[in-house]
Amino acid sequence: MTTPTQDRIPDAQALLAPVPGDDPAGASLRYDAVYRAIAEARQHDDESLPMREWERPLVKADWKRVAALASEALATRSKDFQLAAWLCEAWIHLHGAAGFCAGVRLLGALADAYWESAWPRMEAGDAEARCAPIAWLNETLPAVLALHVPLLSLADEKPLHITLDLWERSLAPVDDYDSLGREALLQRAHHAPDRARLDALWRDLHGASAEWAGFDRRIDALLGAQAPSLARVTDTLARLVRAVAALRGDEAGSAHRGEPAATGPAGNNDPVDDPEPMPVLPAAGPGQTAMLAHGRIEDRAHAYQLIRDVADYLARHEPHSPTPYLLRRAVRWGQMPLADLMQDILREDGDIGRYLALLDN
Repeated sequence: MTTPTQDRIPDAQALLAPVPGDDPAGASLRYDAVYRAIAEARQHDDESLPMREWERPLVKADWKRVAALASEALATRSKDFQLAAWLCEAWIHLHGAAGFCAGVRLLGALADAYWESAWPRMEAGDAEARCAPIAWLNETLPAVLALHVPLLSLADEKPLHITLDLWERSLAPVDDYDSLGREALLQRAHHAPDRARLDALWRDLHGASAEWAGFDRRIDALLGAQAPSLARVTDTLARLVRAVAALRGDEAGSAHRGEPAATGPAGNNDPVDDPEPMPVLPAAGPGQTAMLAHGRIEDRAHAYQLIRDVADYLARHEPHSPTPYLLRRAVRWGQMPLADLMQDILREDGDIGRYLALLDN
């Protein structure tokens, strides 16, 4: 894996300034040499595969080149979601969780500023081309986050870093003296330098989870029933947060406040922020106050608004949890006709079994 650098991440706004000329979003670069150059710079061999004497040296991706090419093209030639997606990937390799957070922020800003004109463009209401780079994020980034965001550094050892993938493998039974055993890693995590890095990573991951949840909501609002699922990234972020919480020990989630850790529901060790009241319900009209006071739901629209409010609350207090995402998906499904609902479900899993399972539950 690439060791994250301390270089400054470029400002998203500088990359989104209008392209000079008649079209502020620039031109499509899909068949331009820069796409091919980025593809070549991204190529790499799997370092985990066994090597044989006759095989060539490992090909390693040049993530700095990917970032430079994508940044220059975004800033000066084309407001393109695939370029932004590649840049997000490169920033994860170069900057870890902070790079992911910056990349998702860039994608969200691109959607806000250039949704109608950015590339690939939507034609006559058909969002398939626009969905492609967004779906690519959900397919590609989980592995990047699991394999290339360092949780702990191991000086002068191989591997140099403990990632989510290695941490989850360390939970399997191992020799007591294995340097990658869970207890050995927990002991390392309490050394001062490692603890400070874990505290910083904890903050970065909560910021990343919030950014991703916001991007997910934005894409759902813009694409409706055509929006691709982003659940795999959400799940990977949740696993990263749980891994860092375990490495930080009982004080997880409260080191920045100097207070004992609070626990979540059912006694788990997920951190709970300072209490915040649930969102206030919309003001009731004449004759409705009694219904609301007794917890009655006015109508279907009111019921779905309550679900949205709960999802927003949980997203703020449990950004590592998939629950807010699932609640928002339920709201979106509730607004679809049956034909669109079936299409949305089948697009994700490819068969009717999941739909029938949902009905059974």
